[in-house]
Amino acid sequence: MLTCSKTYRDVPLSHRQPRHPGRCSRIHGHSWTITLTFAADEPDEHGFVVDFGELHYLADWIDENLDHATVASSDDPRLDELQALAESGLLKLHLVDNASC
Repeated sequence: MLTCSKTYRDVPLSHRQPRHPGRCSRIHGHSWTITLTFAADEPDEHGFVVDFGELHYLADWIDENLDHATVASSDDPRLDELQALAESGLLKLHLVDNASC
């Protein structure tokens, strides 16, 4: 199996650790790195696993959906408040099973 990866750096995302006893329990941001790994049994006719020139839509998707967004755990004790902020347009919220670092 052949693999190759594409990395997107400095994606500004926020999150919180709701059960942390200190500052990490508050919403705070980081510049995140997102690495996508592609696999193929054999290369295409050009010798590629994936043509990186065709991946511009991924950068567009990351920019549209994750840039200055907040990732929260679906079991966050203050989820109702986060969802209210999202509904009012003050927060771009994405829920995941575990928003841990």
